[in-house]
Amino acid sequence: MQELLNNSITLIQLSALILSIVLIILVSKRVDKQVHAANILLVFLLLNSYGLFLFVALKAGMIENLWFLYRTGLPPSMLVPAVAYLYIRSILRDENRLKWKDSLHLIPFLIAIVQYLPYYIAPVDQKKHLVSNLNGISDELMLTFGCLPENQFAIIRGLILLFYAYLIVPLIFDKNFRLKHISKEELKLDKKIIKWIKIFGISFSLNCIAIAFYFFLQFIQNQSTENLFLNILGFTIAIIFNGTLIYYSSYLILNPETLIGLYQIRNVNITKTKETPLKDDFNEVIEAVKMAFDINKIYIKPDINVEKLAFLIGHPTRATSYVINNYFGMNFNQLINNYRIKEAISKLENGYLKEFTIDALWSEIGFSNRTTFYKKFKEFTGLTPMEFVKKDQSVQKETPANKIEKKLFNHIVSDRRKD
Repeated sequence: MQELLNNSITLIQLSALILSIVLIILVSKRVDKQVHAANILLVFLLLNSYGLFLFVALKAGMIENLWFLYRTGLPPSMLVPAVAYLYIRSILRDENRLKWKDSLHLIPFLIAIVQYLPYYIAPVDQKKHLVSNLNGISDELMLTFGCLPENQFAIIRGLILLFYAYLIVPLIFDKNFRLKHISKEELKLDKKIIKWIKIFGISFSLNCIAIAFYFFLQFIQNQSTENLFLNILGFTIAIIFNGTLIYYSSYLILNPETLIGLYQIRNVNITKTKETPLKDDFNEVIEAVKMAFDINKIYIKPDINVEKLAFLIGHPTRATSYVINNYFGMNFNQLINNYRIKEAISKLENGYLKEFTIDALWSEIGFSNRTTFYKKFKEFTGLTPMEFVKKDQSVQKETPANKIEKKLFNHIVSDRRKD
């Protein structure tokens, strides 16, 4: 029975480790300009995954072959609660850098270095002998190879975990980070991000509490004969720890947009009023987007998306998305297709097909396939590209290109009239 429970826990831990690796890949591939919080999250995932890997290796009896890695994950693991706290704080308070006072969070790491220094400087043969006699986490907590016996130092580790759980829980329920919003879409996404922070914060706090009690449990177990109750409690704690890890990892994988962060523009009034037009509030972002489209022709890139556009123009993704939706009056894909069709019309009017083919045209202006190009072209002109070429353009009072130009920006005039 005991063996079955151990195998079950190991399987759950492996699942948690795999999800953590998937998250590392997901976060590392983000191209959002606001990278501070994402970088902190990446550090958290790397530290947590490495510690989990070593824990699984010890639990599965593989640590003897990896003796050179033993105890290399313990000092970094002391940083994990601090990094989780800093990540949550950076999201909720819209921080873009660490403060000098944050260096105090290195104290647990330094304490661990001092604790395990006798082991680090020990001869290789002595390390191999010690690791070869380990059969699991319980044996590890019985070691005395450090400044303090391991079961006593585990109490210090547990207190540190409880301290950070105490910091995190009030932070995620703090009302001061609530922001004012303009659109329902922005508010909806922010609520989703806040939900993710609560899921992550509460889950991680439960992990801290579970691990702390596990350490306290082992300390009590060395002085008690009630091993059956303590073993059941230890198994329950292991399930809580790995279950919450799997839960919040799965949530972020299924909702990657929550990595963007809360919407906040510094030093501007984001409320659209008669006295403060939208274009004045977001003038820099608007001009950057217009330059990217009108001058740099960003729309000809087949893989362009709003995150990459925001990165290239040097503005937050949320601000870029908001400007496209509210200033240009359409979503990102509609804006891209408008510019591409406008480009196609311009080329066709200037005799593009005399030297090149239709397939060359749709590829050159950024469409990924012929079908989409034909569909969008007919939506805007009412004609296929070939029908458009055959039509006598000289009798048209207004060219399709000019019509699209007006469609792109006619809402601006409308807004001004309303104001």
